[in-house]
Amino acid sequence: PRHVTMATMVRGLLACVLGVAALLAGVAHAQSTETDRLAAFYIQDRDGACLLPSGRFGACTHEAIMVHAKRRDGFSLVSLLEPESRRACLSRTSCHGQQSGLTADKCGSCGSKHWELIGAQGHYFVTSDKKKQCLTRALQSVQGQKALRQKKKGAAYDSKMLFNSAVMQSCEEGGASLQVENSGVHDRGFLLLGSDSTCFDGTIFRRCDPSSPSQVWGVRVAFTSKGDPTRSFHRWSDPTKCLVREGSKISVGKCTDSGAKRWGLQRGQLSQGDGAFCVVRDLKSNAHAQKCSTGFEYFQMGMRKTDAIAAAAGSSPASGSGASSSSSASAASSDAATFRERARYGQV
Repeated sequence: PRHVTMATMVRGLLACVLGVAALLAGVAHAQSTETDRLAAFYIQDRDGACLLPSGRFGACTHEAIMVHAKRRDGFSLVSLLEPESRRACLSRTSCHGQQSGLTADKCGSCGSKHWELIGAQGHYFVTSDKKKQCLTRALQSVQGQKALRQKKKGAAYDSKMLFNSAVMQSCEEGGASLQVENSGVHDRGFLLLGSDSTCFDGTIFRRCDPSSPSQVWGVRVAFTSKGDPTRSFHRWSDPTKCLVREGSKISVGKCTDSGAKRWGLQRGQLSQGDGAFCVVRDLKSNAHAQKCSTGFEYFQMGMRKTDAIAAAAGSSPASGSGASSSSSASAASSDAATFRERARYGQV
């Protein structure tokens, strides 16, 4: 990755800071910030890898999507879909030290606060602690380069400094120049794909139809009074209707129901209750809930691509069912096929 010193960063900060403001337009300043008002994005390096909430670089799947959410005590980089509150935010292992490792932790922890996204010369830098610390790939860090120069056998191996690791170091020593890419989750909605690339509509798995309002979902994250994030999956066409678990029953109901909160989608599991209860599928493709330790249906997120499909699925069920032009039907079929193909390779 391209490495940039603080002197280079400073020259571009004032000119590009408006880019950050545009990215974060609509951020709510209350503790109950909801991410359906925020940009959901990937932070991507030049080699194509994306920063994960775990503090490592990996595949740019839905597990890499984050939001930059305003808190009472500063901004946090919050995983959009992580169900477990103890792993919900990107966090520094040392809050204020010049050097620090990275991990996933509670959003209320010291290292999960005071994250900044700084635009400079068309790229972005992830900084913390009032721009004193900069995120960089371990390989390009001062510590990593020092290890590479050592001739001692095994000097390049450190269990905390791996090829895909990210670390924090003083911005005077440089930082990684990264891209911030909008995921489109809040612009177009998404599909919940089952293991055979059928689509989940909240009660049953059906053949994918991206123009069907019942198959297109949105996600929002709100913070509790304790500062923990809680997620819900809602109908894209009706944000008052959410995926709800009540015992072993899965349905679509009111977003105010207790079973509509604390959802997530990570490691292939669509779960509720901080990752405790997973959606499973019976022999007739109906959905149920049971403990994740005993089984789960494998899910992936399917991103919609075309504006025509987004418009159709975002309309009311009545108007959506009336969309019968051959061009719309062809686009829907093409999108569904693309989602299934990309899902096979983990690209959604």
